[in-house]
Amino acid sequence: MTAPKQTRAAESFVRLSKVLNLLHAHPRGLSIQYLADEVGVPEQRLREEILDFYTADTLGVRPDTIVFISADGREEDPAQADVVRVVSDRPSAELGVELLSPQRWLEVYETASRVAQMQPDDADLAAAVEIIRLRILGELPRRPESDTGRAISEAISDRRVVTLEYSRAWKPGVVTATVHPLRLVETTRGWELDAMYPDGDLRTFIVDRIRHVELSDEKFTVPKGIGARLAEQRQVTTVDIVVPHGYRWAVDRYAEGTDVVLTDDGEEQIRAEFLPPVAERVGLVLVTAPDSFVPAGDYQDAGRDVARILLAHHGLD
Repeated sequence: MTAPKQTRAAESFVRLSKVLNLLHAHPRGLSIQYLADEVGVPEQRLREEILDFYTADTLGVRPDTIVFISADGREEDPAQADVVRVVSDRPSAELGVELLSPQRWLEVYETASRVAQMQPDDADLAAAVEIIRLRILGELPRRPESDTGRAISEAISDRRVVTLEYSRAWKPGVVTATVHPLRLVETTRGWELDAMYPDGDLRTFIVDRIRHVELSDEKFTVPKGIGARLAEQRQVTTVDIVVPHGYRWAVDRYAEGTDVVLTDDGEEQIRAEFLPPVAERVGLVLVTAPDSFVPAGDYQDAGRDVARILLAHHGLD
């Protein structure tokens, strides 16, 4: 069975989720043009989608989560503003972007099915229900369902060398890399590609940030022992982080697993498991969650180090 095609509304939903995640990682805001380039649509189209989301009457009562500002930081008419930023604690939650347990998926499916039966002419709703059904049954393709994902999956199967144009998440610029694609891994952050450079170094790429992939006719051979090396690369490190109540999501965003080990009136101590690069991932948590800190160990300065990189990225160092 083929997976349902995404409607334009569904594609917009996915884009807005990515945009809000980017904005949350950059609390000073980002230019709409930059965001449009990141998600691959014209600037005016993304502006209209953001405005539609921001002003939708069907969403009922909602907090003001998006602020439109000029380049010098003053609030401006949304139709003219150069920059947007978020002011809520968890913007992506408004779009329902959550990892659900199997039980919750079942509850969502049952509810959506009942609504679909009452609205038989709603093709978008029917497609959404089918996607949920496939997820519950485990029938969705085990690869990113996109042109990029399909190309990478083909390259892995055929052992073909690929050249990637890759937009780094919080360092400036787009890089080009020629690599041997080894496997696709689905994580809490989405799909990731484990690949090897011709010199043998391993690297992980977030599939959503691959702007273009070109398959070559050159073949490669998977080296012996690569499974053990990949397992070592994805070996987690446990770090305790203290965050204010309401900010566990910041740890969940960058960690593979979390567990609350201590809580009081104002904060929680969370034991989190991080993949390499551990210092960068811990640092991103610390710069995202206000007044968070690592109580002991090797990563107490990780937030300061990442903050310096982010400031340099935005030209504020």
